[in-house]
Amino acid sequence: MDVLVSHDGELADVCQLLREQDVDLVERVGAVPVAELARAWDVVVATPVRVARLGAAIARPETRTVVVAEPGTRAAGRRLQLHGVDWIAYRPFHPAALRLLLQHALYAGPERRSSLRVALGLPVLYRAGWLPRRALLREVSLRGASLVARHRLAPGRRVALHVRDEGVRLRLDAEVVRSRPAPGGAVELGLAFETGPALPLVELRRLIDRHARAPGAAARCEPASARPRDGVAARRPGAAGAPAADGAPRRAPDRRESPRRHYDRRVIALGDGPPRVLIGRDLSLGGMRIESGEPLAPGEKVRVALHVGAGAVPLVVDAEVVRIEGALAGLRFAALSEDGRAYLGRMLDDLPALAAPSPARPAEPRILAEVLRPPPRVRG
Repeated sequence: MDVLVSHDGELADVCQLLREQDVDLVERVGAVPVAELARAWDVVVATPVRVARLGAAIARPETRTVVVAEPGTRAAGRRLQLHGVDWIAYRPFHPAALRLLLQHALYAGPERRSSLRVALGLPVLYRAGWLPRRALLREVSLRGASLVARHRLAPGRRVALHVRDEGVRLRLDAEVVRSRPAPGGAVELGLAFETGPALPLVELRRLIDRHARAPGAAARCEPASARPRDGVAARRPGAAGAPAADGAPRRAPDRRESPRRHYDRRVIALGDGPPRVLIGRDLSLGGMRIESGEPLAPGEKVRVALHVGAGAVPLVVDAEVVRIEGALAGLRFAALSEDGRAYLGRMLDDLPALAAPSPARPAEPRILAEVLRPPPRVRG
């Protein structure tokens, strides 16, 4: 793992944090030597001033770049994004959130995705020897796939993946690059396809395109509307919190009753394995829409900590994956306490309106959140 930290003395704490994680980093205070600019780095951490001078060191698509900036440099966010920056962490930041961000960058740097991934949930067969085994194809791209299986395979094992979809049969030769526990005693296998003439690229592209555009896969998240959805009664003034007249359990408030805000920010996700980064697209009192950086499945429950305010205490909410829409996933928050709902409301007030982007207001920086762990199960 090759890690470069470029600064003028401001990132001593970041270097210490990396060394605490046993990272053998290269720290450069001031100018970076030309020979090191040409080196292929897995992760680069820099200040806004230094990142603009790194050039080729951060131009490679496989390099993950983290900028640590001061609060007064927010207006430079758009320029930093043009330099190919993956994350901007503004001081004062939550130390735990920064640690998670660096952990994810260290883990995922060499595995940067350059092609579209789609979630399928398709039953498949794979062979890692003579015996075929069944698995669930959770996610696929032109470069690899993710399976949910019952049998662990060591990284480096060769497998033949057999996919059958709408009458089309594919055989994809691959190597296991990741094997980790999944919920329910299953195993998640990460596969990297073997490149070459044997890879059926045309058929694989058709498979990805078909599932990325499938109209019946999930309902699309629409902008907020003042009109109640069909089948949902309009709320009466003063009726909030009142029990239903017939004594039946009261329906949870529809999340579209509250305004949604554009939330184009980084979200860190921790599950059974390394941290995962997601990009939140929309945030409301009822949930958020995310770009899935790791496999998620409908019905999966996660616990999310939202780090919206710089250095502020994060808001922890339980959420459920309610839809998979190509590379996007929809999360629905569980019922919030009164204080939690008020805190999230204040977060929404700090975000730009979804339907009212203003040229006078620069693009919001990406900030941090994390999925801590699955919420505790309630025993019946």
